[in-house]
Amino acid sequence: MTNTLTCIRNSQPTGSSPTSSNSSPALRRYRIPLAVKLAYTAFMGVLVPVYWMKYGPPNFLYFCDIALFLTLAAVWMESGFLASMAAVGIILPQMLWCADFAAHLAGFKVTGMTD
Repeated sequence: MTNTLTCIRNSQPTGSSPTSSNSSPALRRYRIPLAVKLAYTAFMGVLVPVYWMKYGPPNFLYFCDIALFLTLAAVWMESGFLASMAAVGIILPQMLWCADFAAHLAGFKVTGMTD
């Protein structure tokens, strides 16, 4: 039994070699280009003071703003988990906001979030 488990643990998928593994730190290190990281950071560097002055600090408690900060962390940490948390967490509230905005343009009121 131990021999079988050792063989299973040490086996490589067909067509891969130990040096071409995606888990290698050297290959995973820079998946997101530095220019993208800096551009998103600059965007947040402009957005935060503008929102702070226009809407005040409580505005940053909205799901969409929390998702922006979570995405910033995900970009710098290159964490797919954090990025997916932001995406999954914001999709339903944003869909509701978009539906309310479209209804508002058509002259109807769904939730009043976009008034």
